[in-house]
Amino acid sequence: MPRPQEDVDPLALAIAPPPDETLEQRLVREAAEAEAKRISDEIDEQLKREKENERKKRKPVKLLLLGQSESGKTATLKNFQLTYARREWYEEKAAWRTVILLNLVRNVNEILSHLSSEMSDIPYQPDDSSDDLSIRPVARALPPITFSEKHRRLKASLMPLTNAQLALEARLGHASLELQSTSVNTAAPFDVAGAGTSDRGRRGPQEFSINSSNGWKSALNRFRTHTGQNGKQESGNSSPTTPTATSRSNGKAKASEEEEILEVIASCREDIKELWEDQIVGEVLNRRKVRLEDGPGFFINDAERIARTDYQPTDDDVIRARLRTLGVQEYKFIFDHGRTMGQEWRLYDVGGTRSS
Repeated sequence: MPRPQEDVDPLALAIAPPPDETLEQRLVREAAEAEAKRISDEIDEQLKREKENERKKRKPVKLLLLGQSESGKTATLKNFQLTYARREWYEEKAAWRTVILLNLVRNVNEILSHLSSEMSDIPYQPDDSSDDLSIRPVARALPPITFSEKHRRLKASLMPLTNAQLALEARLGHASLELQSTSVNTAAPFDVAGAGTSDRGRRGPQEFSINSSNGWKSALNRFRTHTGQNGKQESGNSSPTTPTATSRSNGKAKASEEEEILEVIASCREDIKELWEDQIVGEVLNRRKVRLEDGPGFFINDAERIARTDYQPTDDDVIRARLRTLGVQEYKFIFDHGRTMGQEWRLYDVGGTRSS
């Protein structure tokens, strides 16, 4: 008696061999099924081994870093790495040169922006947290500043640093964002409807940032060096052991590009010092309440040392360097010395936007 239609398993029908299958077709099918089972068993065994290895490993220590923007979370991370993960620190150290040069160039370009506005008689509207026009200071309460040919010369001679900044930002990542500080929305990770138009006229200077799940490490991996099996340093663009011809070519091209940027910055060294030490420029910054020296990533005081083609970052330079990140970043460090050598630490940094 035939089985009822509802008792037929559709899956069994789908995988069943065709009724007119030949002997040759059956052998091919069975061989394919055996190979598929072998691969599946290998995957299961690999997953089992990985699970067992993970069980034997010590669980990582997890820390969550909380704090306002520019409260020193990144500096804490860097000091942690310098103290407990020195090998990785020294591998990344040279890569921070691009970030430090970007900080220096941004310092100079911000001064030039204020200088140009003052020379063009453009009133300064600071990024104020209040929307009450009655309590804002009068922009032209002081007599105008008299500029000389020296200031026009400095503006012209330092103009190449604008392109240098763009080139450095491009080297750090094409997925970068330019954030602008607003009066009421800087602490919110979203745009408040209708607020954008009212704040456009008084936003602060744009700040370069990268968006990544592992923060500044994603940018530094482009430039960091590894120690290969032969003891030689190899760029981060290639495998530590088997660099390809293409990666070596790309590494040479990027190194050449960085040397060109360094030469441009080095050629502006004396003008950078002259700009920063100029009393008129200092008066412009004072009137506009601009204090670069109080902010992160301030390196213009070190232009004599940094603006050179042979510049190499110091530990202090790396700790002071500023590279803004967005979102939540995970940083992994493995202790390379001490009683807890080999212990993995995972630090989570909740990035934010500046509120002042």
